[in-house]
Amino acid sequence: LRRPPTVPDWRSDLQQALVAVPIGVWWTALYPGLAMFGLVLGLSFLGEGVDAWLSRSETIGRAER
Repeated sequence: LRRPPTVPDWRSDLQQALVAVPIGVWWTALYPGLAMFGLVLGLSFLGEGVDAWLSRSETIGRAER
């Protein structure tokens, strides 16, 4: 289930960029790194929101009984 090497993805972009960081080209890793960071942070906030929503509806259900 491998993709062809011409298909772009964040992992390969970040891998290639991290090779260039020691020679002083740090900005090539910035955008893929920020994209990954934003995705993880957004999913974390989404998970926290769903957890709070489920906890609230669970508490409301107990009060009605």
